[in-house]
Amino acid sequence: MNFRWTLMLAIAVAVSPRSHASPPVLALSSVSPGESRLIGGNIIADTALDPSGGIVATSASYTLKLGFAGQLYDVAALDASAQPPVVNEGGTSQLRALAIMDDETTLPLAEEDVTWSIISGPFNSIDLGGLATAGPVVGERAAVARGGAFGLTSEILVSILDSDRDNYAPVSGDGIDDAWQFAFFDTDHSGGLEGAEAAEAGPSANPDHDLHNNFFEWASGHDPKNPSSFLRFQILSKTGTTARFGISKSNTGTTYAVMKSTTLGPGALSSDVFSFTATIDEVNVELSDATAISPSGFYRLRLERAP
Repeated sequence: MNFRWTLMLAIAVAVSPRSHASPPVLALSSVSPGESRLIGGNIIADTALDPSGGIVATSASYTLKLGFAGQLYDVAALDASAQPPVVNEGGTSQLRALAIMDDETTLPLAEEDVTWSIISGPFNSIDLGGLATAGPVVGERAAVARGGAFGLTSEILVSILDSDRDNYAPVSGDGIDDAWQFAFFDTDHSGGLEGAEAAEAGPSANPDHDLHNNFFEWASGHDPKNPSSFLRFQILSKTGTTARFGISKSNTGTTYAVMKSTTLGPGALSSDVFSFTATIDEVNVELSDATAISPSGFYRLRLERAP
């Protein structure tokens, strides 16, 4: 179906009884010098409009189609937009569409005039009013929606940010960054973790059978599938009351707390030596304690990290 939109010139029409003569009625617009008029019966329309001092009918703002008292326009295309174009997962974006006429003017469309559909990406839904709701993502993802009206379509892209890094099923809420788990355990690159993949990706699993489970491998920045990739913490030397020890690697965003104790027995008290949060990845990090326990003592390393 070919829909047409109508933009009327500002004109006035007088209707009089047949028994009385009626003079022509002028259009409600001023006349630019040198321009002609269209006269049809009791209607006179100026071919140039000057409502704000110099905007004529043939300008970029107006196009006069000669021979018509009403100016008709075809819808030539749609232009879809989203506000905002970037949202957090679980957030919403309002989708709208403009009708672009054949004379390049535009007209906003009412909600009921546009039908929206999800083309690709993590949109959970788009309601009848064009409100799109973003679903959970692993890493930043793009979602594409399509608006349709009057037999025409237009697509719009919305970027969805990974604002909650531990909410993607089936590994949501397990304390590990979902993107890390997908990077190592989505072996078939399906975009999901199924069956054995999900089991291997759990925080307590240890698929490479080294000294550390997946949670420790993630927090320390090591490969959970390489048995030779794990964190090493060792005493390097002790001179008098100064002990030197080393961490094989520090992982950005992880907090390392060094603690010491005189015994390893049940109920032994540990005191904090110091702690630090790594701001960059480093290898072979050396630390020291100037108040080392004499003649002997024990150190331990605690790691803390949130997704």
